[in-house]
Amino acid sequence: MLTSSTADATIDFKVTVVNRNFVVSTNTPPFFEPPLPTLTLNAGSSKYFILPDTVDKEGDSVKIKVFQNAMPVFVDYYQRNFTISPKSTDSGEFAI
Repeated sequence: MLTSSTADATIDFKVTVVNRNFVVSTNTPPFFEPPLPTLTLNAGSSKYFILPDTVDKEGDSVKIKVFQNAMPVFVDYYQRNFTISPKSTDSGEFAI
């Protein structure tokens, strides 16, 4: 609150400072483009799959980590490339 005095009166007024350069942004998670598909393979067949590009709307760098020891034994990974070769003993549903 600022106060200004003159000979006859006192005037009180309030000053509000606004920063017009302030921008509210939402940090969204990165995603694959195109989105990752659901793959269905027959036992005894093979599928070669390359991870698609990652997109980050805020321009942040994205690092992909693949934990090979957590993957099924019939999946191999090397530099964004998966080779998936299930055998008849590998029937089931797997998240990779």
